[in-house]
Amino acid sequence: MTADSAKSAFPPDIERLRYVRLAARPWYSLLLIAPALLLFHVGMLFTNKSAIPMAPDDMGKLLEFFGASLTYLPPIAVVLVLLGQHLAHKDTWRIYPDILGCMAIEALLWMLPLIALSEFTGLLAAGDSVATPGAFDMLMVAVGAGIYEEFVFRLVGLGLLGLILIDLINVPKKVAVPVAVAITALAFSLYHPQNVQDGTFLWGAFLFRTIAGGYLGTLYLLRGFGITAWSHILFNVYVVLIQNHLWS
Repeated sequence: MTADSAKSAFPPDIERLRYVRLAARPWYSLLLIAPALLLFHVGMLFTNKSAIPMAPDDMGKLLEFFGASLTYLPPIAVVLVLLGQHLAHKDTWRIYPDILGCMAIEALLWMLPLIALSEFTGLLAAGDSVATPGAFDMLMVAVGAGIYEEFVFRLVGLGLLGLILIDLINVPKKVAVPVAVAITALAFSLYHPQNVQDGTFLWGAFLFRTIAGGYLGTLYLLRGFGITAWSHILFNVYVVLIQNHLWS
């Protein structure tokens, strides 16, 4: 493939390096994640929420702990944080559909190592599900977990740890970044109750989620929230379709 033909895959006024930069920015993350966010909250109107653990519910409880109580506050928080970041960066408001299409392909490709890791650690063979709701319910959990776990552990968690380690404690950035990724990866794994089943600690599941948390944290830092969240969603959907239970 020649350089000219490679560039033709993008809008004529956007070079490949501009795609790499814009695709990681908050505005395109919001555009990419908005359909999934809408699908999840509309779909939740038709699910049995009492039968399944929900990451958005945990996020809502956390916000209520700090005095924030409002219907649909979690999705509002996601939108406002991404819009706030967009305004702070002073990025363009233009929408290039080609960029969104390439972002979707990227998310699919970045999801593949998660599948390989799950096979290596035996996650899918463990059968470590805490509930067996219907397929539609599980698909809604897959979408919601991908969005809100990435929002809490990566977008907010890494941001807060970076603020504490770099700005307040003056830890060198080259040290603070891997430390923050490791802390959020461990917290991400421990957050999941599926790490324990029938009183037995599932080391394969714990190892998978810890490594996956580190992988997703690194992906977030390199490619932004939208691509990372969709990679998480796609892996969750893969598990639902393949094994009929959910890693979330």
